[in-house]
Amino acid sequence: RGLNLALPSLGGSRNAAIKEYKLRRICHHLGLGEENFEQYATTDTRNRSLSTSTSVPTPTPGGTLPNDSAKNKNDTPMRSKKCIAVHHFHPEVIQLFVTNNKFQFFDYLTESFVLESGLWQNGYMHDDYFPDESLKYKGKKLGRVFVTVPTYTSALEDYRRAVIRYRICDIIKSCNDAMMENHNDSSGTSFL
Repeated sequence: RGLNLALPSLGGSRNAAIKEYKLRRICHHLGLGEENFEQYATTDTRNRSLSTSTSVPTPTPGGTLPNDSAKNKNDTPMRSKKCIAVHHFHPEVIQLFVTNNKFQFFDYLTESFVLESGLWQNGYMHDDYFPDESLKYKGKKLGRVFVTVPTYTSALEDYRRAVIRYRICDIIKSCNDAMMENHNDSSGTSFL
């Protein structure tokens, strides 16, 4: 089945503008249209405010705090994740997602990465630039950035080639096994 990445959620305050633009461009690249992009967003109805808890947890007799995850899960609103398969992304971008054996779906790619990786006009186009150049990372302006979008159009052809390769390997193995069986069973006769 493969690996999937959660699509951005809308309505938050952190990087809200770039997440919305990213979701619009993802929908465009997948042929879903940008008009109703909100329906493809991950929705998060959890209340993650620190001020929601009015009681202070009391330690158990052993001195440990009770486990919050042991609460009834029906009481806690859940996140409705919508995902995109990793195979839709260019292999160069997938390599960038992997850090410390974990996948991280970045909101943007730097202009230098897109140019150096040969992705400009090879999946990434002018419309994939995020129009606001005031983004900062660790206090430093990033300049022009691209939103991370699925651009790899050869996934289906790669899959077909892999299937054919595995089928051919299975056929060769079964032929070799049959030849070995016939060779062991035959007493000096050869078969073509």
